[in-house]
Order: sequence, then C-alpha cells, then structure tokens
Amino acid sequence: MLHFRLLAGSVLALWLLIPGGRAQATALFADTVLVKGPEYLTVLELPIDTIGSYKVTATDLRWLNVPLQGLSFGVFTSTQSLKSMQGPGSFEFYKAGSDKVFLQIYSKTMAPKFAGLVSIIIEHSAPAVSLPSSALLLLSAIVGVVLLPRLSPRRQCVECA
Repeated sequence: MLHFRLLAGSVLALWLLIPGGRAQATALFADTVLVKGPEYLTVLELPIDTIGSYKVTATDLRWLNVPLQGLSFGVFTSTQSLKSMQGPGSFEFYKAGSDKVFLQIYSKTMAPKFAGLVSIIIEHSAPAVSLPSSALLLLSAIVGVVLLPRLSPRRQCVECA
C-alpha cells in the first residue's frame, strides 16, 4: 500500500513539474484573393474583436505558374497603420484598442496573364497559461501525505496487545 502511495505521489509530482505547452495559434481568417488587372488594390475588414497579438501571412500562389511582379500588404485601423510589408511573407502586430482592423493588399501582375492568386491567413496567438502558484501548495500537500505516514513512529494499540 505504501508503494502505491509513493508511486501515485511521484507520478502526480512529475506531472505538475512538466512545463505547459507552447501558445497555440488559431486561424481567424483564411482567404484566397484573386488579383486581376495589371495593378490591383483591395481592402478587407478583418474579424478581429479581441485585444492581443496577431500574425498575418501572405503567400503568392503563382497562379498558372506565373509569379506576381509586386505584392505588398498591411494592417490598418481607421486612424493608424499597425504594420505593413513588401513582398510575400508574414509579420506580427498587436491590436491595442477596440477599433476595426483592415487588411490592405496591393499587387502588380505580369503580362500577358494579368492575374494571380494571393493566400491570406490571419492567426491569433493565445498566450501560454502558466502554472498557478497554488501548484506549489498542492505539491507540498501531496508530499506530506506520502511521506508523513512513513516518518511518523508506529503506535501500538494498548488494548489490542
């Protein structure tokens, strides 16, 4: 019985010591934009409601195996530019207020196709939740339950003898 308690306490203590997982990114918006004409500009309202850190990724899908001549994209509110980038790639930005957020995409296509596809993905990074300080209290209680019966002297029952 004592070995079972010791084993259970050790497993629980090791489980509590394992660090939490990394932050998980959740895709909030994913779309493929058809770029048409020699120059293309569009503005999309993003479904971002909460304050936090976000990642925007734009990829040239090389439609009909023809790359775009130019691609730039940025994230804006009605009053300011949050972040922008030239060329395909990704960047992170932080939304601090309750303003609406817009994505602007500008591209130039190559002749003779004058068309292209751009993939847009917007992810929200949920922060990793740290282990609360009460875990230390829980761990000390478990250690106490496991070790206390082992360290205390065994008392004999006077009436049983």
